[in-house]
Amino acid sequence: MTDLKLTQKGKAEQLINETLKGRKVHEIFTQYMVDQLLISGHPMPYWEKKFRIPIKTDDLTPAIAREMDMKIMELSQEATFLWNTAMARAQLIRHGNENVFVGKFTALVQEYKESGMRLPAQGTLENLARNDNLDVESAQAIADIEVRYWKSILDHLGRCQSILKNSSLMIATELKSMSNERLLDANERNMNGGNRQ
Repeated sequence: MTDLKLTQKGKAEQLINETLKGRKVHEIFTQYMVDQLLISGHPMPYWEKKFRIPIKTDDLTPAIAREMDMKIMELSQEATFLWNTAMARAQLIRHGNENVFVGKFTALVQEYKESGMRLPAQGTLENLARNDNLDVESAQAIADIEVRYWKSILDHLGRCQSILKNSSLMIATELKSMSNERLLDANERNMNGGNRQ
């Protein structure tokens, strides 16, 4: 028998326990996905390492900013190519999946008609055709994941470029301000030195 009069703390603990029931499954799934799911031929840690761009704004110089900008541009070109390739692959799988589904659906309808049996509801026939096509459906899901993955990488590179641009502008402003201060100091020294004579 369940206690229907739980305290606030008891309710919170119950909610947490219910939420955490799937935690171990989630952890196993996540680890399996990281190790086994290939994105454009490589596991995700490979791409994470390749596309990670540490921007250290505390010691950023114009030369380092230029170098990082070139690196981001190079990675953006690669990611764009991989994204376009993933989209083409996903479209081909989707098209093939639709053709396979239509073929299986039509074959099921024909089979029922030839056997003289009453046709089940359209939804039932669709489910039967899809169940026989789960491997292609899974391929479609993986292709869609790959497209979204490359889109997120491109978004990440765009954010890195934006951070770098803002940091570069601040550095340029700071350098210009320092240059102006030195020029003013030099002018002041020249004026003070000239007054003493």
